[in-house]
Amino acid sequence: MNLPLHPVLKGIFGWLQVIWALLVLSVGASAHTGFENSTEVRIFPERVQIVVRTSVALAWRILGEQAPAQADEAAQVVAQPLLEIAAPGMVEVSAVGNRMTPDVVKCQFEINEDVAFVLTYPRPSQWPMTVNARFLRHLGSLDSGTISIFDQTADPFSREVEPIIGKVISANDSSLSFSPAGEAAPATGKTKPLALDSPRWRPVLGIPAVALLVAALGACWLVRRNFRSH
Repeated sequence: MNLPLHPVLKGIFGWLQVIWALLVLSVGASAHTGFENSTEVRIFPERVQIVVRTSVALAWRILGEQAPAQADEAAQVVAQPLLEIAAPGMVEVSAVGNRMTPDVVKCQFEINEDVAFVLTYPRPSQWPMTVNARFLRHLGSLDSGTISIFDQTADPFSREVEPIIGKVISANDSSLSFSPAGEAAPATGKTKPLALDSPRWRPVLGIPAVALLVAALGACWLVRRNFRSH
């Protein structure tokens, strides 16, 4: 028996190709923004160190009109002192509502093409501490980064310490409040644990994946209906 399935399947495969193209585009657009950034806060017995790593593109955007025209080694030499001047304004740090200023500010260009801003603050006597990534105001509403808090009070020299809390941050939600173990409980609010090993673009897979599943179920239903009608 010859069943007229070919036109039906051809249409279904066409829709599947469209959905797959949208999936690829959505992943690419989210995974390669050019403004990648991450913020690490490490609590030590006598100090708190904040390391903000950004792409060169984001560092240049922070400099604005002062940014060099190029990003080669000579341009980095020119940009480094300018970035160190800009660094304290990149994050707003407070403890129990009291604004804090860094004791030491450094900026360096790393071998993996990241720009690392290192700010060292005295350890506060009262908690919680709040870090607001103000540099995110230079980005769009769809851009994001991560912030992770590490408590190294008991083990200052270890590099294997797991974060005690973390979250995805954006221009609309750029701050995180926290306390080390044994101190006042951290503020909750919108804070939620962050799976640091998860790609940043993973949430965008939900919509295309659901659409793909619906298309596949629709294909099965159409084939079954066509078969029964013959």
